[in-house]
Amino acid sequence: MRILMVALGCLLLAACGGGAGRRIEMAVYDLEVPTASAAPVAVSLLERVEVRAPSWLAATSMQYRLAAEPGRRHGFADSRWAGPPAELLEGVLKRRLLAAAGQCRLRLDLEEFVQVFDASGDSRARLALGASLLSARVDSKLLVRRFELELPAGRNAAAGAAAFAELSEGLASAIAQWLAEAGRSPAGPAIACLR
Repeated sequence: MRILMVALGCLLLAACGGGAGRRIEMAVYDLEVPTASAAPVAVSLLERVEVRAPSWLAATSMQYRLAAEPGRRHGFADSRWAGPPAELLEGVLKRRLLAAAGQCRLRLDLEEFVQVFDASGDSRARLALGASLLSARVDSKLLVRRFELELPAGRNAAAGAAAFAELSEGLASAIAQWLAEAGRSPAGPAIACLR
């Protein structure tokens, strides 16, 4: 009888705690947008595009901040990126900017890739990075610029992912415009890959 009572107790505990061990269904996002709005914008002959990121942006966690706690990062429990943000962003920029074998490299140093929520529950996607146009074989900086972009990003991870996809496309266009303007400047012809 005692063994039966212990067995029954174990079954009850297992039944009560069954939901606690259940796995959360994870949503996985990338930076793809419909192909109609993602036409190449290449204006320069870049050999390579590379995006680097600090250690806190090297994982697939979808990070967010609360405006009331600006120094603290959080991660959505049930959503993640398909790859590290730098890798996803690099893929978008390669598809949009690389048109032919060129003579220069574009290196981007990712500083921020985070969804920021205000007190009302609305958010904005924030992307910040430094861009350097380098010669093909040596880390000699030909041009340098910093980009900061923000867009409204709704109230959840799905809306944030869509905003980051749009930001990535906007970044590609902004970089293309920057390089085109540099190529038209008096010093532009000295930069072979902008001819």
